[in-house]
Amino acid sequence: MRGARYSDPRAAALIVQILMERRDKLLAYAIRRMAPLIDPEVRGSAISMRDLEEVAGLPPPREGRRYRWSVRWNRTGRPDCELERGQGPAPRLDLGPAIRRIRLRDPDGFAGDPFLTVSFWRPRNGRAGARVEVHLRVHGDRLVLAGLEREIE
Repeated sequence: MRGARYSDPRAAALIVQILMERRDKLLAYAIRRMAPLIDPEVRGSAISMRDLEEVAGLPPPREGRRYRWSVRWNRTGRPDCELERGQGPAPRLDLGPAIRRIRLRDPDGFAGDPFLTVSFWRPRNGRAGARVEVHLRVHGDRLVLAGLEREIE
């Protein structure tokens, strides 16, 4: 706050405090309307995301930070196939076992339909909450990020 040239250091500290509280309120408002997951990272057959609330240092919601997820195999000319669904303390998931199960049933399945969609969401106020959908391409034994869709409530 030196640039503002406050003569009283307490005034500068108060302004910083007010601005930080305003920032937290704006972030909390915006985050309540979306799934606060960012930066999808794919390593091999695993995917993870970071929680914007944690990154911003905001307190966890009443319900806590418990994530739900589902995995769909996107098939052309046939209905999508849900491979699995679950929940955990972090938005991280290893898709290796699901991919291996598909290959046991249909060794060439991913050749024609190589895309998976992973949906992450976190319940809020007794409702399912907004989702983030990460689209992935199965390429051999690894996954390649193909796209991301964010739902806003």
